[in-house]
Amino acid sequence: PQALFNLPNLILNPRSLPACPTATPTPDPKKCANTVAIPNPESASLITDCETLLGLKDTLRGSASLNWSTSRLISQWTGITVSSSRVTELDLRSKGLTGKLPTQLGSLSQLQVLDLTGNQLTGQIPSALGTLSSTLQTLHLRGNQFSGCIPAALRAVATNDLAQLRLSFCAQTSGSAADEDPEPVAGESPTILYLPIIQK
Repeated sequence: PQALFNLPNLILNPRSLPACPTATPTPDPKKCANTVAIPNPESASLITDCETLLGLKDTLRGSASLNWSTSRLISQWTGITVSSSRVTELDLRSKGLTGKLPTQLGSLSQLQVLDLTGNQLTGQIPSALGTLSSTLQTLHLRGNQFSGCIPAALRAVATNDLAQLRLSFCAQTSGSAADEDPEPVAGESPTILYLPIIQK
């Protein structure tokens, strides 16, 4: 009865109420607009690519360093090539990257060259990378420590070194790479099981 009697005090006293979790501030969707990074403020597509790169920067670089910043022209960012107001090349060979391949890479819809040779990248190759198979002309990923399987759509990239990754291709399903069954990589021999012959 005493606890019920004090109930109004609990409701009216804000200090006795548990703290509500504060909302996480959402990142500014236009952090590349009106900055040094984008010389032409009307390049909406390049602004989008800039936002994508800044969003995946920390995941991709790991403990390495990249000079990607809104205080520097995007065309002067390490490994970035811009053509026709789009990011078309991402060449980060031997930059000491220790992170993982972010799914956001699939948002660079005009990417033609992706070269990440000779880093220490880990984890799986995200299925989202397969969405670039229609624009990618060169894909080099050797010299890293990837696991899992390779998105089957990446077979369509004309110049690639996927066979050197020693990974199987994922089955062509709509699931994520982690959920897909592997297929043999082109150029690799399938595993053959030899069973002993039992004589009667």
